[in-house]
Amino acid sequence: MEDKQIAAHKQIRHLLEEVDIPEHIDRGDASHAEFERNRRFLIEEQHLGCWRCGAMTDLEVHHLLEWSFAEKIDWAAKAKRVLLTFRFYSWSEAEAAKVTCPDCLGNLLVLCASCHRGVNEIPGQPHTGYGLHTETWPAWLGQAAIKDQDDDITPDGHVVA
Repeated sequence: MEDKQIAAHKQIRHLLEEVDIPEHIDRGDASHAEFERNRRFLIEEQHLGCWRCGAMTDLEVHHLLEWSFAEKIDWAAKAKRVLLTFRFYSWSEAEAAKVTCPDCLGNLLVLCASCHRGVNEIPGQPHTGYGLHTETWPAWLGQAAIKDQDDDITPDGHVVA
């Protein structure tokens, strides 16, 4: 029996995500200094490109566990478990044990602006493109694994009509 081939197609979903952002402190200078130090380490010293597409320009750093939830996160146990599961840079367990705040190395991921905040944004409407902050995790992560030179899929992971 031959496998049935399904033609490339778009799947349009209209999702409404309602997130309750807890009250949180301003990032402040001390945290900003740690973030900048780690951002420079990842991009300038380690020469890491975009984790998703490999781009080496227009690089940004994403917090895996978002800054706005920092005061509510269980950094001692649950954050370590999550970050050890998703070790994008093969951090050791010892390195993961050092994660005590959102700006620690084990909580950071290098992405280009397109893969991070989105491409094809509607002018004046941030986060309306196709980046990590605008797509569901399964769609964003799955698109990162698509074969190079796939004629049916654009570089940002969208089906060619």
